[in-house]
Amino acid sequence: MSCCGGSCSCGKGDQTPVQENLALVQMSTSQGKMATHDWMKGLGALTLDEEVVEVRFKNNRKAFFRNNPGISLAKDDRVVVEVEGGHDLGTVSLNGALAEKQFAQKGEGVKKSSLMRIYRRATQVDVEHWLEAKRREREVLLRSRSFAAELQLEMSISDVEFRGDGKKVTIYYTADKRVDFRELIRKYATAFRVKIEMRQIGARQSAAKVGGMGTCGRELCCSTWNNETKSVKTESARVQNLSLSASKLAGQCGKLKCCLNYELATYLEAWEQFPAELIELETDRGSLLPVQPDVLKGVVYYVLSGGNDQSRFEIPIEKVKKYIALNKEGRKVETGRIDPVKSLVKSPQSLYN
Repeated sequence: MSCCGGSCSCGKGDQTPVQENLALVQMSTSQGKMATHDWMKGLGALTLDEEVVEVRFKNNRKAFFRNNPGISLAKDDRVVVEVEGGHDLGTVSLNGALAEKQFAQKGEGVKKSSLMRIYRRATQVDVEHWLEAKRREREVLLRSRSFAAELQLEMSISDVEFRGDGKKVTIYYTADKRVDFRELIRKYATAFRVKIEMRQIGARQSAAKVGGMGTCGRELCCSTWNNETKSVKTESARVQNLSLSASKLAGQCGKLKCCLNYELATYLEAWEQFPAELIELETDRGSLLPVQPDVLKGVVYYVLSGGNDQSRFEIPIEKVKKYIALNKEGRKVETGRIDPVKSLVKSPQSLYN
């Protein structure tokens, strides 16, 4: 979890100035996180008059910039970029052909000529000014939360980010209702003496900035590698036969977990092999009730309705279709041709109850 999230101690008293600077660099640029693998590296240079470069800033924020031909850049280079009313410092996350492809995919309707420029590679002086601004972030985060609490505003401040030139700070917050923070802005301007920008973000984005551990035991995907916030629907859990318990499906942000979308396409493709509805099968021993489909394995589990025989039958989906066709012809399935599974089912019930 990032120290800027406001929930851990930086331990500055035990660090030398050099160690402190290194920690700030790693913390502010999410070194090792949100990195993009350049799978086109070594496949040949892209000849462009002005190439597009993707630059990474604090946490999961990335943006595209226009690079002049005279500046030779490589991945992980620190650069000074043009922003409205000043300049900022970031790290090159992608350049060359792959950055062009990313821009073509994400920058629909945006012309290269309208992009902000990269001024130069960052010098030692640029880095020092940037680190000086970053050192203020934790103090500003805590004080900004204190001011919001004093004014009893219903908002949650998750993170603050100083620009590389130290002349502007962006305060990220979440709120369920509209917040009148005009008085809060005045307090901030007086206390911090920089330009203030309040930026409202969603619960998913807030969790990405704060960070944490998921139920899988790994760091949150949104704060490590996944920088695209997509909507997740409950239908994704139904398609994958997952429990619809809110406590199991909700992530740290309180929304449905992003990982519900990861295998969704595979399940949707597998479901195409199944009939539109799994119905009871009429057999010579009674009705077989569908209990549970195993989508990826391509089988459906059935149990006999009524009686003491609770053997579970594992039937491949192709045979299920065949048996349904037999029932439609008025013929019953011979259970002697179906081998029951050894495991028992205590309370058989229809899949769609």
